[in-house]
Amino acid sequence: MKKPIEQSEVGLDVLVLLPCPFCGGDAQLGVDIVTKESFVRCRMRCLIAPFTPAFEDEKRAIKLWNHRQNASMSRRANKINRKTP
Repeated sequence: MKKPIEQSEVGLDVLVLLPCPFCGGDAQLGVDIVTKESFVRCRMRCLIAPFTPAFEDEKRAIKLWNHRQNASMSRRANKINRKTP
C-alpha cells in the first residue's frame, strides 16, 4: 500500500514538490484510498485549495504540480508595475 510522502525517488532523479503557486505553502503527495492513484495538493489548505488529478504514476502528478504557466510573464509584469508611477 502506498502512503503520502514528501518527495519521490524515481531512478536517479529526485522529484521535489514546488510550493503551492497560490499561497507558497508546502505541497503534499497523496494517494487516493480507493483507486490507489497519486495526486498532489497544497498542504496548507489555502483558500484556492489546488490539487492535481489522480494518476497511476506519481511522477506525472508531481510534474503536473510543478508546472508553472507563464512564470516569466509574471516576472515581466512585476517589473512593468514597479516602473509605472
